[in-house]
Amino acid sequence: MWKILTPCDVTGRMIDTGIEIDKSSFARLPSFVGRIGCPHCGGEHEWSKATAKVVDGDGAVPAAR
Repeated sequence: MWKILTPCDVTGRMIDTGIEIDKSSFARLPSFVGRIGCPHCGGEHEWSKATAKVVDGDGAVPAAR
């Protein structure tokens, strides 16, 4: 299964949203803006389909930058 990740605005590290989805379903999602608590900086960030990345759920978390 694939995971949706979004970057921390402060550290640039990727945040696991806890959402698992396949790529075709993610592509069909409408535009949205959500909020997520960040385990890296302790803040809260807005995230969207445009800022999110769908990655293979093998545990590897890519760098945001």
